[in-house]
Amino acid sequence: MRGHGRPRTPPPGAGTGTKTPDPLLTAGTEAGGPVQDSSDENGSALVAEPRTVADFGRASAPRVYDYLLGGKDNFPPDRALAEELMDPVRGYPGLRELVRENRGFVLKAAAWCASMLSIAQFLDLGCGLPAVPSVHATVRDIAGLAAVCYVDHDPVVLAHVRAALHDAGPGLSAVQADVSDPAALLADEAFLEVTGLDRPVCVILGGTLSGMDAETAGNAVKGFAEAMAPGSCVVISCVSYCDQALAGRMAGLFGATGTWRNHSLADVQGFFDAGGLRLVRGQAADVRRWPLLEAACERPACIVGGIGIRD
Repeated sequence: MRGHGRPRTPPPGAGTGTKTPDPLLTAGTEAGGPVQDSSDENGSALVAEPRTVADFGRASAPRVYDYLLGGKDNFPPDRALAEELMDPVRGYPGLRELVRENRGFVLKAAAWCASMLSIAQFLDLGCGLPAVPSVHATVRDIAGLAAVCYVDHDPVVLAHVRAALHDAGPGLSAVQADVSDPAALLADEAFLEVTGLDRPVCVILGGTLSGMDAETAGNAVKGFAEAMAPGSCVVISCVSYCDQALAGRMAGLFGATGTWRNHSLADVQGFFDAGGLRLVRGQAADVRRWPLLEAACERPACIVGGIGIRD
């Protein structure tokens, strides 16, 4: 439930450039504190967006996710919905653990792609509110000044992201776009100023496809995969509730912030197939201890995902 690629979407220190022997074990999950709106003055390719008045009187998916991660960019309605989502009767008490597992996998996967595939361009789709450590700090510890483009549909989220990137140096950008429309995003000037489709890129869809139905999600993955250079990869993760009654209750509760779909292991496997991607480890799985594989649905809910490579 990190974010949605559609109108209600729910994280972005420079590194040393030193390769780490096992980046899979070094990515953290602690959320960061609040940031303030700011314009960029460091030469990064940031797109100016009109100011938007946020509705803090109702829950927002990015802020609910922020609260579950332990962040501070949230308000009483967000916290109230998060607590309802974790209610033992109506919701799922393990939701906070799932959110942190998702974030941990995103960072581990990004680090793996930087270290093992030598990728130096990253596209974080449905990035959500900034969290610590960020994707760019994580990959720059391995790939030096790796380029990272953060994408979200929510203009308030983008204001926070831009503020977080203010002093982070060049090669970083933030773009407001609909993740379900790859062609439009990949033609965006802010994206193209820091990344190039002629070189391998890592596309991160950490929880984002849960905001789309399976057909739309598969088409989005296909659109990105077909535009990428060989050697590129796509990281996908989705929360999956094995109990359909529980999934229905969670969808009903989370519907207050926008569309949410429960994707099965077969759905997620199908997203990689739609993009013609070769899965690292051979299959999608519960990524709680990735790169070790766990069978999905051995617990009431899990984070299903993997890394697919374009050969």
